[in-house]
Amino acid sequence: MDSRDELKIQRPRLGVLKQKNIKGAVIPSFSLDEKDFASSSLKEKILPKILNFEDQKSIKYIRLIKQGHKHVLSKNHNLALEMFERANKIKQTTKTLSLISWVHSLKGDLEQAKAICFKAIELNPEQGTPYNDMGSFLLQDSKYHEALDWFKKAKSAKFATNREYPYINSARAYLQLKQYRKALSEFKKAVEFVPYQKDLHEIILKLKYRLKFSKEGPGLDFQGRLD
Repeated sequence: MDSRDELKIQRPRLGVLKQKNIKGAVIPSFSLDEKDFASSSLKEKILPKILNFEDQKSIKYIRLIKQGHKHVLSKNHNLALEMFERANKIKQTTKTLSLISWVHSLKGDLEQAKAICFKAIELNPEQGTPYNDMGSFLLQDSKYHEALDWFKKAKSAKFATNREYPYINSARAYLQLKQYRKALSEFKKAVEFVPYQKDLHEIILKLKYRLKFSKEGPGLDFQGRLD
């Protein structure tokens, strides 16, 4: 069995992917909940009343974010980028900048992705997502030690939407560095945030099993790929 298949964990974005538990199965759902609208009163105003300017801006912003995610799912990255950039013009936030950065990385332009990621960090240094994203870009560049420094910042950030990400990504870096016990430790910390993540539990079991018989030697053949 190809070892890459053992480390497949689908990575959602910025809390937009919601987990639904249906009869014991965790189902991902790419949709914004009603609570993502500015307020419950805003929802009540939509029809048939005339909205004020700020309400209209908020609704347009949310629609553009949703459309951008749909285009990403369809791999229409140029259209996704257009939607996120339009949303950013309405309201520049760490979230929109991170989404723009993310799409640039999907298009293979890591340098542009990093540049926009820095803007997101400057806008809100207390938000963890851009730090995690920066580490992910460095991970793609095989700069594992630098990536780990950014993941550390993401872990200690005051605000974050998916606390498990920097731990999963740190584990990926340690796998590439062949530091398997450290990787296992990071996966264990990650699963504390998402105990329903079946793939993480499977990876932990496999790592424990292989470490038991390999003594952290060449018997482990993980590539550190999670997507």
